[in-house]
Amino acid sequence: MPRSRLTLLLLLTLTGCSSMSWSARKDYKYDKPALAVITLENRSNAPLNWKLGESVAELLSNSLYRTGQFRVLEREHLDAVMKEQQLQSTGITRAERKAPINRLKNARYLVKGSITEFANVNQSGLDLGVGSLRIGGGGMHAVVSIALKVTEVESGEILFSQVVTGKTYIGETAAATNYKNVTFGGTHFFQTPLGEALREALDEGVSSISEVLGQKLWQPTIASVDGRTIMISGGKDRKMKIGSRWHVRKGGEMVRDPETGDLLGRSAGDVVGTLLVLEVADRYSVASILDGNAFERGQKLELISGK
Repeated sequence: MPRSRLTLLLLLTLTGCSSMSWSARKDYKYDKPALAVITLENRSNAPLNWKLGESVAELLSNSLYRTGQFRVLEREHLDAVMKEQQLQSTGITRAERKAPINRLKNARYLVKGSITEFANVNQSGLDLGVGSLRIGGGGMHAVVSIALKVTEVESGEILFSQVVTGKTYIGETAAATNYKNVTFGGTHFFQTPLGEALREALDEGVSSISEVLGQKLWQPTIASVDGRTIMISGGKDRKMKIGSRWHVRKGGEMVRDPETGDLLGRSAGDVVGTLLVLEVADRYSVASILDGNAFERGQKLELISGK
């Protein structure tokens, strides 16, 4: 792993990315879609060797993960994961806890984009670079702009496109700040004008992505069927309750736009039976069948009101 990336990850771990103001959402009722953040293209004129595209993508991934709304997948640095899986499959390591192959999760959405501005500018908009802050009349701002896009993997459709911007006013005069001595992504960095501007831009981006992707209500599904015992996805982590009763619906038809072929959703299928939750584990629940018999893995559950 490159030293620069290792340093950034260590700083994120040690500081908990405490400079980011976005806090984890506690709600359990929403779905957690899987997404991956791709290295951003750096189109800014920042002269420092910060590897902005990779480093800002790391910070964005961390911020999205901290919301608790998404399953954030590694896509940019899979070499180490794949090499370890290959090593374990050779038979020279212990059989216990060997990672099975072909089990990497699929990303539903890709987050990508470009850094279009990363600089100190004066009131007229003149780019003054990021090597240091200079004394200058007319006021000065640190500005960070990122053009973000979210693409749905299945269709390739762009679901979200927005330029997020952070701007911090520095003043008409400012003491020199030598960014060459500042480690990107560290605690001290987020105390600088550019660090504050980046934090503001990332917060805006995370908030917007959350509004677009993070508002789908979660539904438990049947994980397995063993006689009259049903295993259900979701347990204590989803506030499932012993004694709750659920209708089970078979999958409805896919509804597509007749002109474009775009997927519009799925119609509600027929109710095939009713389940009673008997046991709640950390991430799954166990239910018995009250009525019905056409139960299959992947069927959705609906809570019976008042039960």
